[in-house]
Amino acid sequence: MKQYEYIQHLLQHIYRSYEHKKEECILNYKRHSSLGFFPINKYFKESEGHHISENFVVYIPRELHRSIPHNIWTGKNMDKINKLAIEYLNKLNYF
Repeated sequence: MKQYEYIQHLLQHIYRSYEHKKEECILNYKRHSSLGFFPINKYFKESEGHHISENFVVYIPRELHRSIPHNIWTGKNMDKINKLAIEYLNKLNYF
């Protein structure tokens, strides 16, 4: 009887974990699908897309993109990273 209860407990744990992960995936999809994707410049090797707004994306070097933790939803450090992204484009004479 104990083995049956253990298996039942284990299956319930797996199901709860799956449901939690499923909800997390749905939230991530909704969050990212609400962002537009209009690239300002072209992708290049070792680059990452950075949203300078909810619609527009600038490809900047991965190191630059990860140099300042930022969040488009809370606005945390967006002014700092956007300034770096624009400076990068200016350095390339993009504008």
